[in-house]
Amino acid sequence: LGRFPPAPDYEVVIFHGGVSARDLALLSRIRPCRFVRYRCAENIRRNIPAHALRAFSELVYAKYECFELLDEYSSVIWLDTDILIRGETTGLLERSAAGAAFAREEKPLRFNFSADIEGFDMDRPFFNAGVFALSDRLQGWESARSWLIDATVRYAGRVVMGEQGILNLWLQHHDVEPCELLPEFNVFRHRPGAAQASIVHAV
Repeated sequence: LGRFPPAPDYEVVIFHGGVSARDLALLSRIRPCRFVRYRCAENIRRNIPAHALRAFSELVYAKYECFELLDEYSSVIWLDTDILIRGETTGLLERSAAGAAFAREEKPLRFNFSADIEGFDMDRPFFNAGVFALSDRLQGWESARSWLIDATVRYAGRVVMGEQGILNLWLQHHDVEPCELLPEFNVFRHRPGAAQASIVHAV
Protein backbone atom coordinates (compact mmCIF):
# COMPACT_ATOMS: atom_id res chain seq x y z
CA LEU A 1 0.00 0.00 0.00
CA GLY A 2 2.95 2.30 0.56
CA ARG A 3 4.11 1.83 -3.02
CA PHE A 4 0.61 1.71 -4.51
CA PRO A 5 -1.71 3.84 -2.33
CA PRO A 6 -5.43 3.82 -3.16
CA ALA A 7 -5.68 7.57 -2.47
CA PRO A 8 -3.41 10.45 -1.41
CA ASP A 9 -4.95 10.43 2.06
CA TYR A 10 -5.98 7.08 3.55
CA GLU A 11 -5.87 5.12 6.77
CA VAL A 12 -5.13 1.46 7.45
CA VAL A 13 -7.46 -0.30 9.88
CA ILE A 14 -6.32 -3.75 11.01
CA PHE A 15 -8.82 -6.06 12.67
CA HIS A 16 -7.10 -8.70 14.79
CA GLY A 17 -7.94 -11.38 17.30
CA GLY A 18 -5.10 -10.69 19.69
CA VAL A 19 -1.58 -9.52 18.76
CA SER A 20 1.22 -8.68 21.17
CA ALA A 21 1.96 -5.02 21.85
CA ARG A 22 5.47 -5.58 20.48
CA ASP A 23 4.16 -6.85 17.16
CA LEU A 24 1.64 -4.02 16.92
CA ALA A 25 4.49 -1.57 17.44
CA LEU A 26 6.53 -3.27 14.70
CA LEU A 27 3.59 -3.09 12.30
CA SER A 28 3.17 0.60 13.08
CA ARG A 29 6.78 1.20 12.08
CA ILE A 30 5.92 0.07 8.55
CA ARG A 31 2.97 2.42 8.46
CA PRO A 32 0.84 4.01 11.18
CA CYS A 33 -2.21 1.78 11.62
CA ARG A 34 -5.42 1.82 13.58
CA PHE A 35 -5.69 -1.53 15.37
CA VAL A 36 -9.11 -2.90 16.29
CA ARG A 37 -9.37 -5.92 18.57
CA TYR A 38 -12.21 -7.88 17.02
CA ARG A 39 -14.46 -10.32 18.77
CA CYS A 40 -17.09 -12.03 16.69
CA ALA A 41 -20.69 -11.60 17.82
CA GLU A 42 -21.44 -14.27 20.42
CA ASN A 43 -24.58 -15.50 18.64
CA ILE A 44 -22.50 -16.16 15.51
CA ARG A 45 -19.78 -18.00 17.43
CA ARG A 46 -22.45 -20.07 19.18
CA ASN A 47 -24.30 -21.06 15.99
CA ILE A 48 -21.74 -21.42 13.18
CA PRO A 49 -20.64 -25.08 12.84
CA ALA A 50 -17.25 -25.63 14.48
CA HIS A 51 -15.69 -26.90 11.24
CA ALA A 52 -16.65 -23.69 9.43
CA LEU A 53 -15.17 -21.52 12.18
CA ARG A 54 -11.97 -23.57 12.16
CA ALA A 55 -11.67 -23.40 8.38
CA PHE A 56 -11.82 -19.60 8.12
CA SER A 57 -11.65 -18.31 11.74
CA GLU A 58 -14.14 -15.95 13.33
CA LEU A 59 -12.15 -12.95 12.04
CA VAL A 60 -13.76 -13.25 8.60
CA TYR A 61 -16.90 -11.79 10.14
CA ALA A 62 -15.00 -8.56 10.73
CA LYS A 63 -15.88 -7.84 7.11
CA TYR A 64 -19.33 -6.83 8.33
CA GLU A 65 -17.65 -3.93 10.15
CA CYS A 66 -16.72 -2.36 6.79
CA PHE A 67 -20.28 -1.09 6.48
CA GLU A 68 -20.01 0.60 9.88
CA LEU A 69 -16.74 2.23 8.81
CA LEU A 70 -18.71 4.12 6.14
CA ASP A 71 -19.86 6.27 9.07
CA GLU A 72 -16.30 7.65 9.18
CA TYR A 73 -14.95 7.17 5.66
CA SER A 74 -16.37 7.90 2.22
CA SER A 75 -14.86 4.65 0.90
CA VAL A 76 -13.67 1.41 2.47
CA ILE A 77 -11.50 -1.30 0.88
CA TRP A 78 -11.31 -4.76 2.43
CA LEU A 79 -8.17 -6.84 1.82
CA ASP A 80 -7.85 -10.42 3.08
CA THR A 81 -4.57 -11.39 4.70
CA ASP A 82 -3.55 -13.58 1.73
CA ILE A 83 -3.48 -10.67 -0.72
CA LEU A 84 -0.44 -9.51 -2.69
CA ILE A 85 -0.50 -5.93 -4.00
CA ARG A 86 1.78 -5.53 -7.03
CA GLY A 87 0.30 -2.56 -8.88
CA GLU A 88 -1.93 0.48 -8.66
CA THR A 89 -4.95 0.30 -6.36
CA THR A 90 -6.71 3.58 -7.17
CA GLY A 91 -9.01 1.63 -9.47
CA LEU A 92 -10.62 0.02 -6.43
CA LEU A 93 -12.08 3.37 -5.40
CA GLU A 94 -13.04 4.24 -8.95
CA ARG A 95 -14.91 0.94 -9.41
CA SER A 96 -16.79 1.33 -6.14
CA ALA A 97 -17.76 4.98 -6.63
CA ALA A 98 -21.40 4.07 -7.30
CA GLY A 99 -21.64 1.80 -4.26
CA ALA A 100 -19.74 -1.48 -4.34
CA ALA A 101 -17.15 -3.43 -6.32
CA PHE A 102 -16.48 -7.19 -6.10
CA ALA A 103 -14.92 -9.88 -8.29
CA ARG A 104 -17.55 -12.21 -9.76
CA GLU A 105 -16.96 -15.95 -9.54
CA GLU A 106 -18.11 -18.46 -12.14
CA LYS A 107 -19.67 -20.78 -9.55
CA PRO A 108 -23.28 -20.50 -8.32
CA LEU A 109 -24.19 -18.95 -4.98
CA ARG A 110 -25.09 -22.39 -3.55
CA PHE A 111 -21.34 -23.20 -3.56
CA ASN A 112 -21.19 -21.23 -0.30
CA PHE A 113 -23.84 -23.26 1.53
CA SER A 114 -24.58 -26.89 2.36
CA ALA A 115 -28.21 -26.41 1.28
CA ASP A 116 -30.13 -23.80 -0.69
CA ILE A 117 -31.47 -20.68 1.04
CA GLU A 118 -35.17 -20.12 0.41
CA GLY A 119 -36.12 -16.92 -1.40
CA PHE A 120 -32.75 -16.44 -3.11
CA ASP A 121 -31.50 -17.28 -6.60
CA MET A 122 -28.91 -19.91 -5.73
CA ASP A 123 -27.97 -20.39 -9.39
CA ARG A 124 -26.71 -16.82 -9.71
CA PRO A 125 -22.91 -16.51 -9.80
CA PHE A 126 -21.54 -15.22 -6.51
CA PHE A 127 -18.96 -12.56 -5.69
CA ASN A 128 -15.66 -13.30 -3.98
CA ALA A 129 -15.24 -11.53 -0.63
CA GLY A 130 -11.43 -11.61 -0.42
CA VAL A 131 -11.16 -8.10 -1.86
CA PHE A 132 -14.00 -5.63 -2.14
CA ALA A 133 -14.61 -1.91 -2.02
CA LEU A 134 -17.59 0.06 -0.73
CA SER A 135 -18.57 3.72 -0.88
CA ASP A 136 -21.07 5.69 1.15
CA ARG A 137 -23.26 5.89 -1.95
CA LEU A 138 -24.19 2.24 -1.40
CA GLN A 139 -27.91 2.06 -0.68
CA GLY A 140 -28.74 0.42 2.64
CA TRP A 141 -25.26 0.36 4.12
CA GLU A 142 -26.47 1.86 7.41
CA SER A 143 -28.40 -1.29 8.37
CA ALA A 144 -26.15 -3.81 6.62
CA ARG A 145 -24.17 -4.98 9.65
CA SER A 146 -27.24 -5.94 11.69
CA TRP A 147 -28.84 -7.63 8.64
CA LEU A 148 -25.65 -9.62 8.02
CA ILE A 149 -25.35 -10.76 11.63
CA ASP A 150 -29.01 -11.79 11.76
CA ALA A 151 -28.72 -13.70 8.47
CA THR A 152 -25.52 -15.39 9.60
CA VAL A 153 -27.26 -16.70 12.72
CA ARG A 154 -30.41 -17.64 10.78
CA TYR A 155 -28.53 -19.70 8.19
CA ALA A 156 -25.60 -20.74 10.40
CA GLY A 157 -26.26 -24.45 9.99
CA ARG A 158 -25.84 -24.15 6.21
CA VAL A 159 -22.74 -21.94 6.16
CA VAL A 160 -19.76 -23.52 4.37
CA MET A 161 -17.68 -20.59 3.07
CA GLY A 162 -17.94 -18.37 6.13
CA GLU A 163 -19.14 -14.81 5.60
CA GLN A 164 -18.86 -14.86 1.81
CA GLY A 165 -22.24 -16.43 1.14
CA ILE A 166 -23.99 -14.14 3.63
CA LEU A 167 -22.50 -11.04 2.00
CA ASN A 168 -23.84 -12.31 -1.32
CA LEU A 169 -27.29 -12.81 0.19
CA TRP A 170 -27.23 -9.17 1.31
CA LEU A 171 -26.23 -7.98 -2.17
CA GLN A 172 -28.99 -10.00 -3.77
CA HIS A 173 -31.63 -9.07 -1.18
CA HIS A 174 -30.86 -5.36 -1.67
CA ASP A 175 -30.66 -5.68 -5.46
CA VAL A 176 -27.05 -4.42 -5.50
CA GLU A 177 -25.15 -5.17 -8.69
CA PRO A 178 -21.49 -4.52 -7.85
CA CYS A 179 -19.02 -3.15 -10.34
CA GLU A 180 -16.58 -5.82 -11.56
CA LEU A 181 -13.05 -5.94 -10.13
CA LEU A 182 -11.66 -8.49 -12.56
CA PRO A 183 -9.31 -8.81 -14.37
CA GLU A 184 -7.10 -6.27 -12.53
CA PHE A 185 -7.99 -6.96 -8.91
CA ASN A 186 -8.48 -10.10 -6.78
CA VAL A 187 -7.15 -12.58 -9.34
CA PHE A 188 -6.35 -16.03 -7.96
CA ARG A 189 -2.67 -16.83 -8.45
CA HIS A 190 -3.40 -20.01 -10.45
CA ARG A 191 -5.74 -18.32 -12.93
CA PRO A 192 -4.98 -16.68 -16.29
CA GLY A 193 -4.03 -13.03 -15.96
CA ALA A 194 -2.50 -13.32 -12.49
CA ALA A 195 0.92 -12.27 -13.80
CA GLN A 196 -0.52 -8.93 -14.96
CA ALA A 197 -2.95 -8.31 -12.09
CA SER A 198 -2.49 -5.45 -9.63
CA ILE A 199 -3.89 -7.55 -6.76
CA VAL A 200 -3.32 -11.29 -6.56
CA HIS A 201 -5.26 -13.53 -4.19
CA ALA A 202 -2.69 -16.07 -3.05
CA VAL A 203 -5.17 -18.46 -1.35
